[in-house]
Amino acid sequence: MTVVDSERVAYSRETSRDVSIFNMQTLQTEKKITFNETCYGVSYDSSTHILYTVGRTAIFYVDLLDDRLRISTVELNVDTVFHLSVKEDKLYYADTTSNTVNCCYINGEAIWSFKNELMNCPNGITTDRYGNAYVACTKSNNVLVISADGRQYKEILNASNGIEEPRAIFYDIMENRLLACNTQNGQALLCTFK
Repeated sequence: MTVVDSERVAYSRETSRDVSIFNMQTLQTEKKITFNETCYGVSYDSSTHILYTVGRTAIFYVDLLDDRLRISTVELNVDTVFHLSVKEDKLYYADTTSNTVNCCYINGEAIWSFKNELMNCPNGITTDRYGNAYVACTKSNNVLVISADGRQYKEILNASNGIEEPRAIFYDIMENRLLACNTQNGQALLCTFK
């Protein structure tokens, strides 16, 4: 799920090729966009009005202001991607099979790739206002933050904080806080950064 604006969110389901735009005020689905592959993660760039979703072989994107809904793709050279995040002209995504986090430009040109023994089955990914990537690592039961240049990292949450198979993650840039959700027990942790 991703925030589109103060009234709408976009969401995908792992069993569907659709991304739906849902209005939280009217409680109605405003738009349903069908892609060529099953849609996993979804992210929205409010500065360009571009919605991104990740399929098995590519990242798909569409301009929500364009009524024709022309779908474009960024090809991926990875095995298994379920989640992504967009920040300005960069895409961040995690390959759960190779245990890597990748950053590329919107056109697919690679910027950096990050791999570390603390990161096992990276899943959910989000970014802060500075381009740092926060990654929920399901099998290693932790959350890592990776610097915007991909060179430094820090484990910021782990099992001792209550993290248990984290998968979904969201960074609220307005309030400077991170929400991480566990897969199995449904609990969520909210962390505020100063």
